[in-house]
Amino acid sequence: MVLRDAQAGLTAPLNGFVIELPFPPSVNSIWRMGRARTGKSYMYLTPLYARWKLQADKVMLGKMPKPVRGHFEVWITLDEDQRRGDADNYNKAVLDWLQRVELVDNDKLSDNVHVGWGKAALGCTVLVLPV
Repeated sequence: MVLRDAQAGLTAPLNGFVIELPFPPSVNSIWRMGRARTGKSYMYLTPLYARWKLQADKVMLGKMPKPVRGHFEVWITLDEDQRRGDADNYNKAVLDWLQRVELVDNDKLSDNVHVGWGKAALGCTVLVLPV
């Protein structure tokens, strides 16, 4: 019920927030393995993920809501018109971004993560509530 209200454009519940982000990359396309000349393996961010983070930053520039401190729950609605793959593959990028821009203290404090398909203006609607 809270998520439907948030999607309808109503204000977020007390101490929580709703934001619109671009459609996130799948967890399967966030990192890649590389091998240095020395033979040592390393992980790196894909250009797709780096671009998405920049897009998300630009969308939220000057519009950052008040952060949720401590434990939280999150509802992520992915735009059904962009449906591909499993919905649960898209929450990692969103949670990591929320932490990087300090809208949550740490994504390990997410007590409940709800991910599903619906209408999302920019591709992804995120509702964060304190627990």
